Amino acid sequence: MTEFRLVILSPDREHYAGTAVSVTAPGQDGEFGVLARHIPLVAGLRAGAVQVRESGGKTLHFAVDGGVLGVDPGAGVRILIGRAAACPDPAAAHKAAAEFGRKTSAGQNIG
Repeated sequence: MTEFRLVILSPDREHYAGTAVSVTAPGQDGEFGVLARHIPLVAGLRAGAVQVRESGGKTLHFAVDGGVLGVDPGAGVRILIGRAAACPDPAAAHKAAAEFGRKTSAGQNIG
């Protein structure tokens, strides 16, 4: 599969920078995927799990608390979020994202 550049950024750090063959993200209206040569896109994200498939077959999972995903054919894909956590599997990513939501709605700062 064709690769594209992917960056996942929060205000305090870069969580991922590399190449991927696909990314799946939790859009405001449901989960969606991005492959190489995707049309330009800006999409709002809700709290949930982001899955990154690298060309070697490795799959990475991140919990995010919402944000924005942008596709620029010249620059690749950027995911800008408030908070993120690398997780070992999809279930852990969903659990961590739900925890982001609970702590935010309770007014706690887990920054």
